[in-house]
Amino acid sequence: MAAAYVAMGAGAFVPAWLARLEVEGPPTAQRPVHPVVEGLWAGVQVVLIAGLAAAFLVPQTLLDFPTSALRYSSPALAFGGVAVFVLGALLGWWAARNLGPMLTVAIETREGGELVTSGPYARIRHPIYTGIFLQVAGLGLALASPLVALALPVAVFCGAYRARLEEDLLGSDPRIGPAYRAYQGRSGRFLPPLGRA
Repeated sequence: MAAAYVAMGAGAFVPAWLARLEVEGPPTAQRPVHPVVEGLWAGVQVVLIAGLAAAFLVPQTLLDFPTSALRYSSPALAFGGVAVFVLGALLGWWAARNLGPMLTVAIETREGGELVTSGPYARIRHPIYTGIFLQVAGLGLALASPLVALALPVAVFCGAYRARLEEDLLGSDPRIGPAYRAYQGRSGRFLPPLGRA
């Protein structure tokens, strides 16, 4: 899981951010995120990194932790959790690679920005959020950790909040708004739409 997380960051997110620095124009519009939501979202990332680091560096501490359910878990659950986590990391990697220089942490549009509808974005509007949800769920399963599992509803809440802001911003953009609204009709927010090719 740690290798998948590092590969996702180094192989997709870092190159996308570096590419963005080369072509970045000034922001044309922004949507501020409530500071509490931003703090919770950052907390989800901390849970992921801390859980991976603890599993890798101090596995016995995880087993002895008072809320750990690892002693009651099974290899099948652990491997299933690893598979879900790796799937989330792969989805995040694929999405960031497709976004390239359009990747941004802030909810904003910029001069020269384009609507990306390739790769996972062909069917899902927010695959990076979906990838994060899968990583949190997978880590919770693999570590049999109720504490990590509690981060999943927080991640979904924060992702849904941020997704609504992004969709409002892109849908109201004078340049790409009509195309984005049409794209919303043929894609799902976090999962591919059912029953539509």
